[in-house]
Amino acid sequence: MRARRRLPSVQVPSGLSIRNEQCELETNLRLVAGLTDDVIICRTVRIRSADRHADLRQKVCSVLRRRDGVLAVPSPFRGSDVLVAQGDRFQIEKASGRGWHADLCDTGSPLKLGLDDSRHRAIVAELLQKSLVVGFERSLDYWRLSSSTRYWYEHSPEDTIDGIEMIPRVSFATVLAADSIGIAVDFGHLFRTEATLADFFDPSSNSRAGASEGASSIAFDHA
Repeated sequence: MRARRRLPSVQVPSGLSIRNEQCELETNLRLVAGLTDDVIICRTVRIRSADRHADLRQKVCSVLRRRDGVLAVPSPFRGSDVLVAQGDRFQIEKASGRGWHADLCDTGSPLKLGLDDSRHRAIVAELLQKSLVVGFERSLDYWRLSSSTRYWYEHSPEDTIDGIEMIPRVSFATVLAADSIGIAVDFGHLFRTEATLADFFDPSSNSRAGASEGASSIAFDHA
């Protein structure tokens, strides 16, 4: 088996930062401990839509993240608002998806989030996690399955034995602590067959090697 390669780096959005941040490494957790005067500025954006589904705000946040690289989370303070991690006035006016459409409006009320407030820490933790998601989505070195935005895989296998590829995997999550936020990072592998499902069920094929590009393989994840 070849020596373990260093995973490619990703660039997270610059709009989310804590001044004078202090970090210390504990096992697979990186603790972010801001000073009491450190704040993150968010804009409060109101959603107007005929869609009344409970997940509308999450759908708007997902569109803003994927389409515009904008970090947004549902506001815990008002049911029709989302919080966007930026100091300048929010300029995007529309978001839409299959079967729904929403108008967006900056309320003109910036919100300062500090780590000394438990409700604010929960918001910052979600924004931090989404900043990592945006970084991986913009990277050309990783891909993911549709089931999760927290598990990412390299394109090239670390090793291949008897038709089984071992694909490096990195996953992450944010964890709330008493007075800080932890970012947990974990490494593992996805085991995937070189052959595609079509190769396995093709009665005319005597070989299960040489998977065609774009076809599905049989895979399972392992820590």
